[in-house]
Amino acid sequence: MSDQPFGIIVPPQAADTDPVLAQKFSTPHFIYLAAIAAATAGWLWLIARILMWSTAL
Repeated sequence: MSDQPFGIIVPPQAADTDPVLAQKFSTPHFIYLAAIAAATAGWLWLIARILMWSTAL
């Protein structure tokens, strides 16, 4: 089995300069991730409260 699929030859120096790895995160990325984290925490809190209310009856 080859480590180079489709017969593509990648020079070793190109492996260190992957554009995906070179991406920098900016402020909008952090705001987006923070909003997703807050929304997830909110949903988990709501589900936990509903479960607590339903078992307290």
